[in-house]
Amino acid sequence: MSVLYDLLKEILDRKMYERTDNFDPTVFYPSEVGQCLRKLFLKRIFIENKGYIQFSERTAKQFIVGEAIHKALKDYVKNEYSQKKIETEKQVSYKFLDLKINGIIDIINHTDKEIIEIKTTSRFYQNDTLKHLEALYRRQLNMYLHEYPNYNGYVLIIDRVNGEFIEIKHNYDPDMFLMDIELFRKVYKAYKRYVESNRDPKVAYREIYSLPVSPRVFECRNCPFYEYCLIACNYASSSP
Repeated sequence: MSVLYDLLKEILDRKMYERTDNFDPTVFYPSEVGQCLRKLFLKRIFIENKGYIQFSERTAKQFIVGEAIHKALKDYVKNEYSQKKIETEKQVSYKFLDLKINGIIDIINHTDKEIIEIKTTSRFYQNDTLKHLEALYRRQLNMYLHEYPNYNGYVLIIDRVNGEFIEIKHNYDPDMFLMDIELFRKVYKAYKRYVESNRDPKVAYREIYSLPVSPRVFECRNCPFYEYCLIACNYASSSP
């Protein structure tokens, strides 16, 4: 086997068991906007116990391809538009009331006041799914625009299969921001109750069960915490 093949296999093995040593369960991320609230809660207690998130090989491969496209495009932008004031992978961190938000903006073009997020998908031609992704990515971008409310926001959605792409423009929506903050707060309160109970598994089960389930079956089937969620919710619903 070639050194390149060996490298890709090593990257894949790491990605299937992605370590999260610096993960803070009390911090939320724009990339989490729109995800199932049970998933966000389980992610926090699972990482505390295991120290990593396990993905399927198929999901890990999709992540690797998506990250490669991200890096290539960001490098192109910095090289081709060196006359503009551009930042890539800009870390943002802010606090809104009791919640902390951390994230990384793909591209900020300060010259033209633009924030650009790059997204990839293998479901580009599934109209219902694409519409869902468009709405979801607007909400994620909106979290970044809270820090740059006078900038124009753009999401570039790229088809990983055929290379097609579309661009969506979005301006800051404070009502959308407050709605998503309240959803994060539900998870935050559930996590705090779990911690205050000395991380009692029974309390975790009840908190999972109290959070709304995802309305999208696809999200459940591909969730790395699906089995734990199912067991916990069966226990909580049958316990006195």
